[in-house]
Amino acid sequence: MNEDLDLEVRARSFRDYINENRKIKDILTWVWRTFLSVENKRTIKQIMAVVLLGNLLNVLGSYYAIRNIIDGIVENNDVFLWRGFMALGIILVGARFVNLWRNILRERFFADFGAKMNDRISRLFFEKSLGTHNSEDNILNESNISKGHERLTEMIYTTVIDGPDMFVGLSVALIALWLIQPVVALIITCMTALYFIWGGLINYRIMVEGYPIEKMWRYLNRFRKERWKNVERVKSNAKEKEELAMLGNYYNEAITLDLKLWSAVLKLWFNRSIVSVFIFLGAFIYGVRQVRVGNLSPGWIYPIFWRLARLQNQIS
Repeated sequence: MNEDLDLEVRARSFRDYINENRKIKDILTWVWRTFLSVENKRTIKQIMAVVLLGNLLNVLGSYYAIRNIIDGIVENNDVFLWRGFMALGIILVGARFVNLWRNILRERFFADFGAKMNDRISRLFFEKSLGTHNSEDNILNESNISKGHERLTEMIYTTVIDGPDMFVGLSVALIALWLIQPVVALIITCMTALYFIWGGLINYRIMVEGYPIEKMWRYLNRFRKERWKNVERVKSNAKEKEELAMLGNYYNEAITLDLKLWSAVLKLWFNRSIVSVFIFLGAFIYGVRQVRVGNLSPGWIYPIFWRLARLQNQIS
């Protein structure tokens, strides 16, 4: 059968899996050097700083403002209440300005990046000789260039938009928890490590078992397109039923393995989420107990819960 049905995998050991993931770092390094201007790099650093400022404001909102409001209600203390409400108002207004600043920086980044990428890709494409274009037309064509352009844009979007929010948010949340209640922070740090290790093992399984399945889907798509393109030949040889049967067989072979893999992966993700729920509850119960025995004021219940919930959502 076609080579795309060969069930050879790229990663046969966990070391191979690590090496495959290192390619992502190499790609990002190449993109950083090739497609990002000095202005783009400066804007990324500014975005990171603004995201950090936004997360610090969120921490102040829960750790200072909301805590004072709750303590003021519990202790019937007007000073705590006014202090909390004034701080909350200032923080909320400040957060709106920070979000506006961050969004403007992001738009400015993508405007500059789009111009740089458009020029660089077109320049690299036109620099190839006519002979190269003719001999490598199956690879060096408009369709593949467009796909690469789209994937590069998606990767940069994830790196610039989702990356800073997750990395900075997770770091600030963990540091803030360590400052309030080290035992709770230690529990959540262990949960975070478990999440990443568990996720790495799941991704390893997806790579090992999913790569041959992906080859089967690629073969099926090419097979179907060829039959559609050469429909005259199929009909002139009265091969409709035979071709339909082959399409059905190839689909059934691929979907059977695909469903088996993703059903197992979904169950592993579910098991991981269940474990995280119990770890989350354990950490929160410990934090509440510290409030109950008097080591923390009642106002700390909300910041602890909010930080724990935010951490769990960020790593889920």
